[in-house]
Amino acid sequence: MLKVLMMGGRRCGKTSALASLFDQMIHGATNKYLTVCDDTTVETKVDPITHEIENKDSLSNKKLELLHFIEKGGCDTFLVDAAGPNRNFWDYKLRIQIPGTSKSATLQFRDSAGEFFDAGGMHHNEVVDFIKNCDVFVVAVDTPYLMAGSQAENEAANIVNSIQTFLTQIDNDEGRKEKQVIFVPIKCEKWIQEGKIDEVVQKVEKTYDATIRHLKATKKTEISIIPIQTAGDIIFSELRKAYILYNKQTKKKIKCAKESERMVILNNGEHHKIGPSEVVNEDMESTFVYLDLKGNEHPSILRPVAWYHLPIGRKAQYTPYNCEQLPLHIIRFMFYKMQKHAPGGIWGKLGSLIFGTITKEDLQEALTGLSRAGLIKDDKEGIKTLERCF
Repeated sequence: MLKVLMMGGRRCGKTSALASLFDQMIHGATNKYLTVCDDTTVETKVDPITHEIENKDSLSNKKLELLHFIEKGGCDTFLVDAAGPNRNFWDYKLRIQIPGTSKSATLQFRDSAGEFFDAGGMHHNEVVDFIKNCDVFVVAVDTPYLMAGSQAENEAANIVNSIQTFLTQIDNDEGRKEKQVIFVPIKCEKWIQEGKIDEVVQKVEKTYDATIRHLKATKKTEISIIPIQTAGDIIFSELRKAYILYNKQTKKKIKCAKESERMVILNNGEHHKIGPSEVVNEDMESTFVYLDLKGNEHPSILRPVAWYHLPIGRKAQYTPYNCEQLPLHIIRFMFYKMQKHAPGGIWGKLGSLIFGTITKEDLQEALTGLSRAGLIKDDKEGIKTLERCF
């Protein structure tokens, strides 16, 4: 089983990206060459802080959540994710099969809550242990904070310092094992539609410059940037200060943005006049300590909330784009890695170990077909390779 670690800040969109990734791989043009199914097991876990039961989000439900926002209609701004923190990790399994055969392999994507990547936090050692057994690392970049936030907001929301701390742990086995790191700008529909995806890529390189330089120095890490559209028509609008509308009678709390002293916008986009039993407070859940790239701790800052809207003048559609490039680039990387480390007659043993029952010939034929059909993209549409291993 090939293990992929999803890394990124709180509510940056990792699970939504996985939902669209699975959807495109299962229903897209790539299934002519690699048949895919969701082989994930439903789980429940206990929140280590509150001790409440947490249920794993099925990726099909996550897709339905995206569809809900797209089908609501109208052009008002709204919040896409108003949920509270998730303090567990979940594993999602994508089973790949050669069409017409029973030969298969599994990609396991570990989707960890952003809280897992607090360097020095309660999950630090757990994350480091998993990192040492991983081949591929996907760094989800929350594009609205990258492009519209201040430097502090960007580095805090995208936990840039923590990502760097953890990625220094991947050079295990005395540097003999090649690794793959993919930076994935998520929620970048606005910049793609405005023809500014190259600006996003440049900002990723600048923001993660220290991390990229360290990874290049290992001479054993393939590094790339793959921007994706998770939904297609949920478009970033603006960052606004985070507030909570609290009803003193019902004890109900709703995330909102202030329009005036008497008016708020609720998370569903509805304009709401503040009632006599209601108060508006800063959302303290959005407060976090900011660590700069040198590891220096700064005073707590209130993270602004990203608001979104649907297209104006046409019907919104669910049109994820380039999400399938992630697994395709990962599969190709692993093929080259196995090819390098499997001289002579031991290929079958290594192939069975890493890619299930899929053989070298099977995988090579599938990758050749995908490449000839233009389904594996390189150095276009914002996709950029910064360093190769093979």
